[in-house]
Amino acid sequence: MAQLVSDFVKRMAPFFKALGFTRSGLKYSLAYGENRALIQFQSSLSSTKEAAKITVNLGTWNRRVATFDDPEAANRDLVIDCCHWNTRLGNLRTPPQDEWWTIEGGPLDGTVQSAVEELLIDKGLPELQSLSADQSLRDLWLSGRAPGRTAFQRLYGLSILLAEIGPFHRLPSVLKELGEVTRRGGMHFSVSSHERRLQALGYWTGEST
Repeated sequence: MAQLVSDFVKRMAPFFKALGFTRSGLKYSLAYGENRALIQFQSSLSSTKEAAKITVNLGTWNRRVATFDDPEAANRDLVIDCCHWNTRLGNLRTPPQDEWWTIEGGPLDGTVQSAVEELLIDKGLPELQSLSADQSLRDLWLSGRAPGRTAFQRLYGLSILLAEIGPFHRLPSVLKELGEVTRRGGMHFSVSSHERRLQALGYWTGEST
């Protein structure tokens, strides 16, 4: 099963190389400025040595958010759980669907590869490129949507982006909501301490304008 998936991912290397992606195991990554996009293949637990079911996970990693708490984050191996936005490729269809493909190491693999590549070109790659931009991720989080993130993670990351790139007048309400989420969740988190750290970045003074 592992070999089937590994071989399939390797066969996709020319497609990804032409787009600038580099491979590491079952994943391909690409830098967009200081941010990164990730495409990671995942095998189902129901896979066998004869037939493997796979899905494709997409993610974007944001340098500003990641290094706020971990200055060395940019030097660490990127996996889907580290991403600040992630979803499965099939979820970008209309309507969304949790899509899995079956590979068997035979001629049908070419059909599966073509299907994955076409969906990446049509839906996946444009979404990755868009959400690799600080402003696009900020706007997504401002809308209240945060695939792959909890409410706390969305608001925490959003507060960092707002403090660094604005608009600053949106930050007080986000901090207030962050406080409400932490209280409801019984979390040990100090919004006032977080606010002081945001001010220390030097972009936001604590004013609402």
